[in-house]
Amino acid sequence: RAVDRLDTWRKEYAQGLFDSGILEWMTNQPVVAIVADALVVHGGVSGRVLDYLESVSKTYDVTVADSVHATTNVPFQKFFKEEIGKVQGANQIEARLTGGYALELIMDMVQHRGYFDKSKGCDEVDHVLTTLDKGLNRVVVGHTPHDYALELCGGKLLASDSSLSRSFRAHGNMYCPLRNSLDDYRGTGTCEKKYKQVCEGSISRMSRDSPQDPWPTNMERFMFHELISNDVKTADQSHDEL
Repeated sequence: RAVDRLDTWRKEYAQGLFDSGILEWMTNQPVVAIVADALVVHGGVSGRVLDYLESVSKTYDVTVADSVHATTNVPFQKFFKEEIGKVQGANQIEARLTGGYALELIMDMVQHRGYFDKSKGCDEVDHVLTTLDKGLNRVVVGHTPHDYALELCGGKLLASDSSLSRSFRAHGNMYCPLRNSLDDYRGTGTCEKKYKQVCEGSISRMSRDSPQDPWPTNMERFMFHELISNDVKTADQSHDEL
């Protein structure tokens, strides 16, 4: 039963992304990007991936940052540009995104959690920052949820997944169905808890007065209830903001 539930959840989740148009929007976004002084990636760049990217950069005489873009963003976006119009619904891509190591690299960057290893995570963050680009000062990741956005490693790591999802806050990764079908599963077990009607969690913001000024070391953190009650002051449009 658990396997069937998981299979149903995965199919409906993927179909929802497809039907809503969110999937098409996502395919136009980079898998990994440098924004301001931050490396932005869902999971992280592991040591073994970084070693591979360094070898690519030496082979083609390009920067490591350029090799990241060429081996992940370029094949990913090219694939979806060619394929998304050919399908009528969500389906697996493993058999079609072939050639090179693009899918393996992307999956590693999406799933990596090594930065949260208390014994060596911050050393890994330092290694990534110094290897990829001398102008990088921080890594911004999701994938590892906390109650609020956190700064770790002296401000060099921003854990931005603050569990904004009401369902995740209530059920975690238990794949509980939502809306009307949730009532069928309530009463016992992992889907018993009801989720709140208002999102919780937080976001982080960083701004500077001009492009000539350095980015600050630490982020500003705002709770979700502050955002919806307009308690957060809008940044001046003349400022740079992340």
